[in-house]
Amino acid sequence: MAIALKKYENQHRPLPLDINNLHQLLQAQQPQQQIKSRFLVKQGQGIKVISVEEVAYFWAEEGVVFLVTKQGKRFIINYTLDQLEVQLDTALFFRANRQLIVHIDAVQEVRPYFKGRLSLLLQPAIDNDVIISSSKASDFKEWLDL
Repeated sequence: MAIALKKYENQHRPLPLDINNLHQLLQAQQPQQQIKSRFLVKQGQGIKVISVEEVAYFWAEEGVVFLVTKQGKRFIINYTLDQLEVQLDTALFFRANRQLIVHIDAVQEVRPYFKGRLSLLLQPAIDNDVIISSSKASDFKEWLDL
């Protein structure tokens, strides 16, 4: 009887949990998201290649997403801001609000706004006010290393 009980305990003993191995297995199972380094945009009859270093921000307006270069040129792209958010380097780009993903070099000035929000001055300038919500303000400051 003691032998049978010992055999049962050995078979039903929980496996030792190794957190490092579990983490490695989970990482291997997750699809690796490619960080985009360039975008293809239509220009006249051709296609132009724009490097992410040339991008100032992505702006959504009335369902259309524009890539705006540091020189102020606007191009329509076939991505949503949600798609871009996961494909861009988070050290360089920040989702400011529902309409804007901004490159760190495009931020010229940050001003306090009402109720803990922030107002941004971008280069090239944008027609609309760029407001960071109070819930994202601390993350934005950390991203800018303020």
